[in-house]
Amino acid sequence: MSNPQRIEQPMYSGQSRNNRYDYAYRSKPMSLEIPLKFADTKSYRDLFGDPPPEDLSLTYLWQPPKSGAAWFPERYRLTPDFDLSRYTARAEVDYIRIGFTTAGHLNRARLSTRLREAIGVSVSIEPTAPGGSGHTHTARIQQPTRTLTETLIKLLGEQEGLSCTGTIEEIEISVDWYANNESDADRWLMTELLWRHLLPDADYWRDLGGFPRCCWGGSRETRHLLTIPSEDKTHDDEKQPERYGVPLGMDPLRDAALELRNYNPAKANGTIYYGARDAAAMTGGHPGVSFRIMHKVIDNQNRVTGTRTVLDEGERRARMEITLRGPALDELRVSRLDDLPAAIKKIRK
Repeated sequence: MSNPQRIEQPMYSGQSRNNRYDYAYRSKPMSLEIPLKFADTKSYRDLFGDPPPEDLSLTYLWQPPKSGAAWFPERYRLTPDFDLSRYTARAEVDYIRIGFTTAGHLNRARLSTRLREAIGVSVSIEPTAPGGSGHTHTARIQQPTRTLTETLIKLLGEQEGLSCTGTIEEIEISVDWYANNESDADRWLMTELLWRHLLPDADYWRDLGGFPRCCWGGSRETRHLLTIPSEDKTHDDEKQPERYGVPLGMDPLRDAALELRNYNPAKANGTIYYGARDAAAMTGGHPGVSFRIMHKVIDNQNRVTGTRTVLDEGERRARMEITLRGPALDELRVSRLDDLPAAIKKIRK
């Protein structure tokens, strides 16, 4: 019996015999539609007047890998089919916290009022110790300019019983994407693109208090994006990962195995968090970096009083906030106001 002849398959340009990719996709790429998922909440209808859209999707092109990529055979890449020219981006320092110490008891409300009257902007005075005890505090101002911050440091140093050397305790940088046509649909798509393509180093969110999560209301409407199965391999989307009884290992992504059953897609009208927030991030072994992504439609929200400011169409935008404190500021060598320009250049890189 004769041996069957080996039939050579045709090869496309740029294709090797050991790694055959169908480069026909270059001329006619397939596409993948990923629909946006919304939480149909009362707050959404109050803000937009209609139920959430059902026809918004991100489009990805199904393409071969870049030339020379050492990937497995038959593997392709998904590239967003997204027109960035439809947006205008802007970055700014959203707020800054200056640390100071007191010799005795501090009336924070009185000091806040005194500083506001002196510099003309609101100043939030907050303790650094849990429960408001202790003698270390921070003064926070929004949209700080250099002149405004220098004036605040000078005024704090002049207060009786206070000591302020101008140490920066926390800083938040915001990056905003404005839709040039002021379209809600374009803003939703950019917000979705941001959170789907953000994956900070796991060291920033390994602790369960900083695990990737989506919130679209109170604590009952918060879901972790990745869940860890319990020891009996059961899953419950209503549970938080820490209730599953399996500690996180060295790599949370590996532990979760990226299985679909371990994944909770974020709500498009929710806020996406990576890293610990607020007071929890100021203490303990947290790395001092947190991220937040949202479609910013309201400002100055106070859940206690139920007040908020609804932004005009031209002010609404997709936003990413990066908050740096403690170890993160040390890594960037930021401790004083003069250190900020070099640090911001490093962040931009």
